[in-house]
Amino acid sequence: MIKTLVLLSLLFFNASALAWGTDQFHLTSSSTSDSHVRATGQIMSGLRHVLVLIKKENVITGQPVFPIDSSSPTFDMWLQDGPGTYKIEFYACVNGPTLPCDFASGFSMVNFDQKIHDHDQPSAQVQSDRPEIVDLVQSITRGLPNDLAKSSAIHAWITNNIAYDTVSYFTGSYVNNSWDALTTLSGKKAVCQGYAALNAALHRAAGLPTRVILGHATPIYVVDSNPDTVSVDINWHSIQRMASDQEFATATADQMRDSNYCNHSWNEVLLDGVWRAMDTTWDAGYVDTQTQRFTFHPITTYLFPSPRIFNQTHVKCKVLGN
Repeated sequence: MIKTLVLLSLLFFNASALAWGTDQFHLTSSSTSDSHVRATGQIMSGLRHVLVLIKKENVITGQPVFPIDSSSPTFDMWLQDGPGTYKIEFYACVNGPTLPCDFASGFSMVNFDQKIHDHDQPSAQVQSDRPEIVDLVQSITRGLPNDLAKSSAIHAWITNNIAYDTVSYFTGSYVNNSWDALTTLSGKKAVCQGYAALNAALHRAAGLPTRVILGHATPIYVVDSNPDTVSVDINWHSIQRMASDQEFATATADQMRDSNYCNHSWNEVLLDGVWRAMDTTWDAGYVDTQTQRFTFHPITTYLFPSPRIFNQTHVKCKVLGN
């Protein structure tokens, strides 16, 4: 499950540095030749998270969330939509990565890089360039013949090794946690955001562009303590006849504004020029809602299903800029 960040006011100021309270943010350069952007901050208020909106022609192309773990943080970001002028806006999230997030400062950035980076770069949540991620994916994919085999092996590793964090889910504390790839890898547990972030990091480290999706999922998986009678299997087989290669279902504008509707994260991986869906959270195991315990039961039900079948349980709200 995931709680969306709803921003009510997106004001823009073209300045070198502005302050929100006692906190300050600024870019280290006003232009880039490789789509990489670095910003720094001076944090004095005890701020927990910073949300950054990256916009090109008033369209949001990225929205990374950075946990604050020092008084002088560094923020590394990538401009994904090729050359042009971008707006980069910083928002201070005083209660963790949830509302309220207040506008702090905004800047212009010119990108001279001619390449469009479609979710192939590291980010604050998807640290695909870190040695822990790179070393792990090399061990997972070593000797495999093609991208499909590599992607399937990454899926298998995650669903066999990352447990669902039932404590944070049932207590509600997951909404204030940072579910980035490294945190998920080190703790070996996560909710859906962490599964999706780690999956994206491992795929990108293997050279496979991967999106993190925010959407709505029908809650039919977390219902039973018996892996042989989990109702997702019943639902799954009952809709096999409806399979066809259609576009992913997309939420309406009203639904996307409803933070209770967009409640889940999964991934899309670019394979042979086609974005293919996978949900490692739902494939990892099941939760007994009576005991609130997770049990590993790795399956491949949500590994590259037909879009029409996937749409029966998953509706896309947006592609996150992670």
